[in-house]
Amino acid sequence: MRPLPRTRSIERPITRAVYLTALASCAICLTVSAWTSDDDRLADDQRAAADAAEMLATTLTGHENFSACLEKMVDHPRTLAAAIWQAHEDRPREIASRDSAAHLLLDQPAPTVAQLRHGESSRWVTVTAPILSGRLPAATLGLVLTRPPVAPGGPSMAHLITMGSLALIPAMLAHRYLRTRFFRPLEWLTSGLADDPRRPIGRLLARRRDEIGVLTAELARRRRKTRYWRRRCRHWMLDNEARVHRETHEIRTQLQRTQREAERDALTGILNRRQLERRLDTIFDAQRMAGEDLSIVMLDIDHFKHLNDTLGHAAGDALLSFAGELIRSHVRATDLAVRYGGDEFTLVLPGVNEERAGALAARLVSLFAQRARALGVSPAPTLSFGAAGLLNRAAKSPSELLAFADRSLYESKRLRKTTARKKTAVDQSAVPTR
Repeated sequence: MRPLPRTRSIERPITRAVYLTALASCAICLTVSAWTSDDDRLADDQRAAADAAEMLATTLTGHENFSACLEKMVDHPRTLAAAIWQAHEDRPREIASRDSAAHLLLDQPAPTVAQLRHGESSRWVTVTAPILSGRLPAATLGLVLTRPPVAPGGPSMAHLITMGSLALIPAMLAHRYLRTRFFRPLEWLTSGLADDPRRPIGRLLARRRDEIGVLTAELARRRRKTRYWRRRCRHWMLDNEARVHRETHEIRTQLQRTQREAERDALTGILNRRQLERRLDTIFDAQRMAGEDLSIVMLDIDHFKHLNDTLGHAAGDALLSFAGELIRSHVRATDLAVRYGGDEFTLVLPGVNEERAGALAARLVSLFAQRARALGVSPAPTLSFGAAGLLNRAAKSPSELLAFADRSLYESKRLRKTTARKKTAVDQSAVPTR
């Protein structure tokens, strides 16, 4: 199962975007509400100023001293300036003010001042009203009134809570819809890609008609196919492992068999001469360094060629096989029994002196002679031996110890021939002559 790289979920940034959008809309609503309330307040101030101007114009109708009346108007806290225009006059006939800017504003033609209703400053409101007086026909009254102060604090707390609730409720519903329809299915699809058995792909996702449903169906199909091939690959691996194990065991067995065949003589079942050459130096050095004895026995079958010529090579092979079996049964696991030549054998006996080695060889000669007499051939094959000990001969090398044993063998064979010759001469002398 291939692990997916650790990534950041898209739910977090989208959720932030939803809530930030809701908060931004709430702020926009509050700003628009503040602007609307400011415009409404300006309209109310404009209407109140117009009503005050009409009332003052009606008051001026019954007075004769317009200058004194204007001064009384200016004495009011909210009135900054007042002026009266006669018809078709570019400048006011009468003007009273306590603010230079307001005075300059009214020191213009009446139509110009009337157009300033839509350009009021943040400090005052400018209005005009007709004066219905016989003394001043077609006269106009102009006023500059200060705007009442606005209570600080902006929107109320209840307004803020209401607007925030109206903004957050759609955001929460949108987030719930996104989580149910998109975020949770994407999480299930991610678990399906990771092939997590704890998070199976739901059937409801596969039934959807949109892109997520198509992806879910395809993912489920590929997941089933992956599991099928995974089982097949597991079976193949197990079969291959069993086959490799079986073949490895066969190869190891065959290699061991081949190694044994390479080390041992096929006819006699004992080691061949190559193993003697490989191991003798190590055994010789170990015994000499330990100060222990080491004996080498050389064995040779006499009259073996006569046996082959008389009874055939099968009889000779049988006799060699018997000699090998006889030698194997009388040596230890630490000894070396080697077929040195065609009918020659060598025994390497660690820890055995020359005398004990000669006794072992004499026993082998005796047992071999019993079997050889049963062949019924004359002269019967015999076994000669020669022994040499490391401590007795003071050999300095393995080859020197082998030479001592070989010399002892030939002395034994010469002594046997001399003894046999003397015995033959005695037997012939004992035969009566005619």
